[in-house]
Amino acid sequence: MKGFLISSMMLALLVGCGGQGNDYPDDVDDDNETPTEPDQPTEPDEPDEPAEPDPQEPVTELNCPINDVPHFGVVKNLYSTPSWQTLYAADGSDDFDFNLELGANQYGIFMYPAALGDASFSSGASHGWQGATWGNGDIPSTGTGPVLVMVDGVPWLVYRTDFPSLGEASFSVEFANSGEVGDTNLCSIFDYAKAADHGLAWLADVTSLDETPTPGEPTTPEPEPEPEPSTEDCRVLDQPHYGTVSNLFTAPELSQLYEASNAADFAFTLDIASDDFGILAYPAALGAAAVRQGTAITGPEANWNGARWGQGDTGGDSGPVVMRINGDPWLIYRTEASGGGAQTFNVDFTRNASINEVISCDVSTYPAAADHNLGWATVITTADETTPPDPATGSCRVTDVPRYGVASANLNHSSDIAALANTFTSTTDERFQVTLAADEYAFLAYPAALGEVRMTNEGTGLVRAWAAATWNIADTVGTQFTPVVIEHQGQPWFVYRHDAPGVATLDYTASFDRDLALNAVADCSGIDAYPGESSGTFSSSNTVIGLELYATGTVDTALESGVVSGNEWRLNPTDQPDGNYDLYFVLGDNGSQKLLAGPIVVTVTSGTLPATAHDVDLAPWVLQ
Repeated sequence: MKGFLISSMMLALLVGCGGQGNDYPDDVDDDNETPTEPDQPTEPDEPDEPAEPDPQEPVTELNCPINDVPHFGVVKNLYSTPSWQTLYAADGSDDFDFNLELGANQYGIFMYPAALGDASFSSGASHGWQGATWGNGDIPSTGTGPVLVMVDGVPWLVYRTDFPSLGEASFSVEFANSGEVGDTNLCSIFDYAKAADHGLAWLADVTSLDETPTPGEPTTPEPEPEPEPSTEDCRVLDQPHYGTVSNLFTAPELSQLYEASNAADFAFTLDIASDDFGILAYPAALGAAAVRQGTAITGPEANWNGARWGQGDTGGDSGPVVMRINGDPWLIYRTEASGGGAQTFNVDFTRNASINEVISCDVSTYPAAADHNLGWATVITTADETTPPDPATGSCRVTDVPRYGVASANLNHSSDIAALANTFTSTTDERFQVTLAADEYAFLAYPAALGEVRMTNEGTGLVRAWAAATWNIADTVGTQFTPVVIEHQGQPWFVYRHDAPGVATLDYTASFDRDLALNAVADCSGIDAYPGESSGTFSSSNTVIGLELYATGTVDTALESGVVSGNEWRLNPTDQPDGNYDLYFVLGDNGSQKLLAGPIVVTVTSGTLPATAHDVDLAPWVLQ
């Protein structure tokens, strides 16, 4: 049982060390030969279970502007009508009545901003408006309801009469939502078919020409929601801790509990003696915890709701209590009863996070530990309290041991590092082996505080280059010989890739520039010289769920996908050639339909992008 001292949650004094270059010879190609069996080979570590990512709920609603009034009229041929601007414009965006003269083979068309919601039509006769997804004149229909188009990058809905040649007809239309031109409403668009999918090409890429709100009319912006007074910025100061205590009211410190490997869902085993209780404590930024028996998240619920009970109570309020460590809130769970012997549990948090990540959280609904006589949980402080090092100021920290493994594509983000299957036993120099399949590359990732690495082939004794992380994955001859920098666990990590893929067993020793222990701090002032993740900020009234890079002029296949957190974005274009690209923000993704805001033209230079602030709401929308 490894005790974890609470003082290790804070950083050691800054240690300044220099780095060295990585000029390795690359003229010997011997890595595809299986090396001679060494006298005492080092067995690779058992793979760690990668953290399960949080499931991404489909985006169903967006903030949609009302950029014009509804339009209505008649068309003779749904597939060759030149433009919809010849339709009549309504006087406003409210419910209204209108008349149409539908001659031979002519259909009625009605279109409007999707922000107004579904439209309900009524008339004195049976004149349905569900035919927009029918073929031209096909009866019975192959689909009913409106189709979705984009007008100046804003989603609109288009209805069509079920039948042509109705003669003179009067209609009334009512919208599910109300609003004026310039307003913004929540709208749901992903359940509608796209006009282009039904051959209605004339509706697929339209603009409103000169149809804009009357000059001088004020545009009323959506008011910013008032922040909840109980919400605060919560830092993930450390990994979760767990263990047993014999007396809830005199337990000395959290420092005597075990420490989880990261701030994510995990399974653990405790041997709880007859008079002991199980304890789980973690940063409140991770949200509520569901503790279940066994190692599966589908297992039966475990009895961890006793943190509010007095010791020995047989019942009471359930749930955790809150304490604070250096001002940051932590939640404590306790088994409802003592004893139970050896037991395995699985913890499923509301969210997973990186160390030092700041997440908005609300702990106002949880009682304080002091209110339940858990005085020991209210006075915990860390020794040598310091501010976590900030890589931007030249310092970085050793957050974990190096990881290595295989992948068929370049590593771009923190989740890719976490997916590497193997770990070193320490942060010092170590020999390791990797077995590659035909289409796999070998990768090594570790905290940048350790400096650059020297890779020695144990079969030949030669120093070989593992600097291909900045190559395009399809390159046969690389041109760059540096690692990639990726933010992982809140700190910069170096990622190296072996130069070539192919069936082989690699046997190497990694020798780092610096010999540092976990949580040690080093000088990383030159970190910007390495390619890696580019970052920037953005603003939007919609929730942005992702970022994608495309070749200029296309939205067929994303070249790279980035991540967003709050109002910040990160993208790793290191395996893209220098040049101009189209950057799109992903506003919604529901099955095969994806709503993109852009393009924003960016220039990749030496594998990086400029950190530029973007107003997503000024970019047009494209439904992919």
